[in-house]
Amino acid sequence: MRDCGPGASSESLARIFDALYSAKAGGLGLESSICGSIVEAHGGRLWATPNEPHQCDMKTGTVMLERIPLVVPPRMASRRRGCP
Repeated sequence: MRDCGPGASSESLARIFDALYSAKAGGLGLESSICGSIVEAHGGRLWATPNEPHQCDMKTGTVMLERIPLVVPPRMASRRRGCP
């Protein structure tokens, strides 16, 4: 996922997946934490980096990347036995 907002500070990028952390006033700080937990539970990884500046407006934004394995990890496979 890539956005073109004002970007995230280095402090925000370091804490973006912490539960209850939000850089927005009134934000709950749950979305990134929940997404990270789901991806990690499936043997994957989720991270965020600054986006490159856009030529039209020079805003940077943030890029969220995920990597999920194509093969089910053994600890997950044992949970799936017996499922159709």
